[in-house]
Amino acid sequence: MAAERRRLGLTQEELAGILDVAHSAVQKWEQGRNSIKTPVLHAMREARIDVDFVVYGKDREALEPLDAALWERVKAWDATNPNDVDGKPLNEYARYQRITLFYRWLRDGPRNEAEVEERLSQLSGQKAA
Repeated sequence: MAAERRRLGLTQEELAGILDVAHSAVQKWEQGRNSIKTPVLHAMREARIDVDFVVYGKDREALEPLDAALWERVKAWDATNPNDVDGKPLNEYARYQRITLFYRWLRDGPRNEAEVEERLSQLSGQKAA
């Protein structure tokens, strides 16, 4: 929820106003302390909020159409680099975001296999971000 709110450039207060709910409701959703009720999901869709991302945690734009081989290569890179730049382990959510961003960077940038290989070698040559 927080990632989608930030993508839209909204504060918690602004999102609460759009959805006509209390600010504390948005806080609890983002903290995972409350679930989002169906009428609110409908209001989110009307406000052009990506409900699929909010509910399922998947960024459709980054993953469709999925190049499974490339996705697995990026996941393999991530498995060998599970920490942040300070050497601290990343949580599962942060790693998923990183995998998704690197996948998109590789999928949308290179025009051929040689360029994909070059970008993968660039990732291998640097610390995980």
